[in-house]
Amino acid sequence: MKVQRGSFDSIRPLEGPRALSLGTFDGVHRGHQAILRELHLVASRADLAGSTVVTFGLHPRGVLSERGAPPSITDLDERIALLSAAGIDDLVVLDFDAQLATVEYDHFVNDLLVRRLNMQHFVLGHDVHFGRERRGNALSVAALAEDVGFNVSQVASVRDAGLAISSTRIRAALQAGELDAAVRWAGHPITFSGVVEEGRKLGRQIGFPTANLPLAPGKVVLASGVYAGWARAGEAGWQAAVVNLGHAPTVSEDGPLRLEAHLLDAELELYAKRLELALGTRLRSERKFGSKEELGRQIADDCAVARRWLADPPLQARPARLADLELDSSAPPA
Repeated sequence: MKVQRGSFDSIRPLEGPRALSLGTFDGVHRGHQAILRELHLVASRADLAGSTVVTFGLHPRGVLSERGAPPSITDLDERIALLSAAGIDDLVVLDFDAQLATVEYDHFVNDLLVRRLNMQHFVLGHDVHFGRERRGNALSVAALAEDVGFNVSQVASVRDAGLAISSTRIRAALQAGELDAAVRWAGHPITFSGVVEEGRKLGRQIGFPTANLPLAPGKVVLASGVYAGWARAGEAGWQAAVVNLGHAPTVSEDGPLRLEAHLLDAELELYAKRLELALGTRLRSERKFGSKEELGRQIADDCAVARRWLADPPLQARPARLADLELDSSAPPA
């Protein structure tokens, strides 16, 4: 996937007619994957030059709303990786700023999408709004398409339990500790990454060494608790892991929020290395124990429970989904 990033005026032209979609794509969840699936089908059936996604480096609400942007499910690097895993040919990352917020939707479409990015078919999500004062929507785009001469299709929402899957719904699930639901709606495990920091080495003292990751600013903060998933550093491959997010109340009354990962089957030197985490399920909430020894026994139980779950996790929770979203066949049913 080719990626270019810049301001509205700096984006370079693409050659050949394109199927294109526009959106924030936070989380690249199953609703987004339905849009990307349609993008692939349109490009293939019409024998177009490729599929293009236009997204934003920062959430538009960071500029448009006094409350600021919502916490992100995926940072920009994670979004780019997932869109690449979806097989997109070209990704355009726009810097959303006050100037872009004033661009009328028809100018945005005519100048950027049609003239420079060679859009021939516009694939819209079910709730699309863009341009100044959000005037770009399904109706206004359809009218513009007749005047300018491009095709339009709109993808219906993907629903679970009668409600549309959305980034907002996934954020709320993560904050409430409902990771299984969030993974089901996302269609892939929930990821975090960062450079391993030096910790207090308390886990090592009770037989469970951990790698400590900083909490990325702007990312959604999960409910405190213990999670099962995987960890990866560089080319080492995914390793089974138990991850704790919390304040370590057993050893500190007012400790900071920490993200710690214990690798179940590998002893790797991880300090100062970049570590990726893929969380698949939540095992329990955080608790305060009477002693370090009691905490150690509970961690041993957590590891055993994690091993049983990791032996046969749901397909959408497996880290292989992060490398290949298999848009044509593997999305769980609504």
